[in-house]
Amino acid sequence: MTVLTTNERAFINKMKESDELARHGFSLLLKRPDLLRFFKPLRDAGLFAPERNPPPEPAPEQGYVRIPYWSALDYLVAIAKQAGTTNDLALSNQVMEIVRTVSQWREPDGQPRQNYQTARRFTEILGYVPTSAVTKSDLDLLATWLNDRFDRMLVAVAIDETLLPHLLASTSAEDWDKAVTALQHATGITWVEELGTKSKTARTVLDDHWLQQILVRPFSYWNNVFAMSMRRSYTKNTARSIDQRSRTTIRTTGFAPPKIGRWKHYGMRS
Repeated sequence: MTVLTTNERAFINKMKESDELARHGFSLLLKRPDLLRFFKPLRDAGLFAPERNPPPEPAPEQGYVRIPYWSALDYLVAIAKQAGTTNDLALSNQVMEIVRTVSQWREPDGQPRQNYQTARRFTEILGYVPTSAVTKSDLDLLATWLNDRFDRMLVAVAIDETLLPHLLASTSAEDWDKAVTALQHATGITWVEELGTKSKTARTVLDDHWLQQILVRPFSYWNNVFAMSMRRSYTKNTARSIDQRSRTTIRTTGFAPPKIGRWKHYGMRS
């Protein structure tokens, strides 16, 4: 059980009074070598509650919105990194429980709160905690995070630079299977209704650039079995969309995954 001094408890209570005080408090805690000692008291004080994840708010320019940065995120990422470095599964599970609770919280209209800053940092957390702390259900949260109407690029960056390298560096087939799940979401298809028409157009959730970034991740990580799984992930999403909307106009971004034969350059056999 974590025991804080009277001043430390007062410090946390002060953080609860406003977003500005919370931001200042987290910035001070990040400078401390014992920042982990405050994790449970902060959680118990409700400072990681989903309602504190800020929603979009109107920007000064008419017709625009601003996406505030949740001040708790950098602290949560620091704890996730520490849990990964020490392979602390108990701590990792506690961090992941916060990620799940915040991501599954819904607005009164039933919609998830859209904050691509939070989605990006949560995707990074999946790539910092031990892989055994991340379930396939956790990876399914990517579907929500990649459905943000304001931005998807930041989540794509986190998938490419943090999550996939973490899963692919593992020697576990189970972790490679998790990487396939992440790829299925990254190569997903969404349907967009064309203005002034009744037809819908199929589009990949990510644009060409980020699809290519993700799908041509350095091939030293892969073997033929996983490479085929990756291609099946992309093909499965596309085929499902065509089958479901066979009478609808279909126009994807035009991206095609690399052919297996091209991977010979990276020491792989087709």
